Amino acid sequence: MRGIRGAICARANTREAIAEATQTLLREIAQRNRLRRADIVSVLFTMTPDLNAEYPAYAARDMGWLEVPMLGAMETPVPGAPRRAIRALVLARGTAPTRHVYLGRASQMRPDLAEPGDAERWDGVEAAGVRGQLGRLLVIGLGLIGGSLAAAARQSGLFAEVVGSDVDPDVRTEASRRGLIDSVAESEAAGMGEADLIVLAAPLQALPELVRKAARAARDGAIVTDVGSLKAPVVAAMDELPPTVRAVGGHPMAGSERRGVGAADASLFEGPPWALVPTRRTDGDALERVQQMVIGLGARPVVLSAAEHDQAVTFTSHLPALLACALARVAGAALGALPAVAALVGPAFRDATRVAAADVRLTAELLGADPDRLAQVGAVLTRELGRLVTAAQRRDALDALLSEARDSRLRLVPT
Repeated sequence: MRGIRGAICARANTREAIAEATQTLLREIAQRNRLRRADIVSVLFTMTPDLNAEYPAYAARDMGWLEVPMLGAMETPVPGAPRRAIRALVLARGTAPTRHVYLGRASQMRPDLAEPGDAERWDGVEAAGVRGQLGRLLVIGLGLIGGSLAAAARQSGLFAEVVGSDVDPDVRTEASRRGLIDSVAESEAAGMGEADLIVLAAPLQALPELVRKAARAARDGAIVTDVGSLKAPVVAAMDELPPTVRAVGGHPMAGSERRGVGAADASLFEGPPWALVPTRRTDGDALERVQQMVIGLGARPVVLSAAEHDQAVTFTSHLPALLACALARVAGAALGALPAVAALVGPAFRDATRVAAADVRLTAELLGADPDRLAQVGAVLTRELGRLVTAAQRRDALDALLSEARDSRLRLVPT
């Protein structure tokens, strides 16, 4: 009896991508080990928690493994583990030498078992083509967003090296200990001088000064991008970079109520949009490379202007944070007279107030990013709340208002 191990990373969390990856892996295992169908005793599959669109066993049956007993399980979500990974343990009769199969990014799991060329045999790195083709990445700021970005970048295989920098030495130590980065930059300036792509993941108010520092320290041809929630001031600073330094504004629409480097999660960018804002220092190659990074991290790039971005995020990011905090405050104030409020908290309240549990400094930065526009939209929201309350009191046009709300939600967040 032989136990043949193998692993592969699906390109996406879809039925088609999981089936394609599973069948590619099983065919390679069978071919290398010269397995006949009758030789296969059973197969155990595991998948990382970011894959749930299909069972690998279904893909195996679709390729004719109908009489083979199969079982699936979820992998332990270990920080730093490869994303969208499918593992297989094939038990087979026979005593011939065993050849294990680790394809694409999965070859990083067991480099001692992966065979020459396996890392290139499966396009598990989205839009990458060649491993490490984007060169050296420097991430400045290793909190939730920066730490998660660094971890996902390491797993993507797009970069030859992921370097980190943070003003807090404890954060730098923790990022290294957790394997979020390959190394720590000696200094921000030194790191900028050696990086091919620089991501500024510092607080919003610090970004313009970091852009100016990049103007002095970045090497010719380097690309600077950021993750700030407001683009106009950052893009204005990027526009003043020397022609030798390229720049693309950025903003991933992702986050968590958890905070700091300890909350960094390589899967944070799986699926959400990532705004990309061209500047005077954006050329076609720079935009393409930043898009490659975004896709490789699992997000969806959306290219738009700084004005479009800043107007839109007032509705999709700043206003939800304002609502979450207001709702939490109102419900919290009711606790003294009505303790049952806490006992009856359900999914609706948890989802609606999640942002209120985030780092106070980050939420304050979010709400203070564009206070004038937030005040304008907040006034519109106040009027809309009044309309709904009045309609509920009078039962006047309430159904029509709720139908409009449902239709708007479905347009904004398709099921």
